[in-house]
Amino acid sequence: MGRLKDAFLKQPPSFVKKKTYELHGQLGEGTFGKVLHAAWDPAKDNTNTPEIRALGRTEVALKVISKKRVKGNEALVWGGKYIGITYG
Repeated sequence: MGRLKDAFLKQPPSFVKKKTYELHGQLGEGTFGKVLHAAWDPAKDNTNTPEIRALGRTEVALKVISKKRVKGNEALVWGGKYIGITYG
């Protein structure tokens, strides 16, 4: 049923990326959102390169930002430091 629904109700590319994460719990909460503990499996997303898919399942922290809370404070939230992705 899910595939049929996805075919008729077009989703943004980020929708596919969300399916590659398995959420485990909340690590913290701040003004604009929360940080979640998750496992990322790049093999579930066929848009990744073979090298990325070969990395296998990795434990990660996801920062989930509420669009509603950010409204009017975009520069404050999006102007911060980019830490990047660390594998290991």
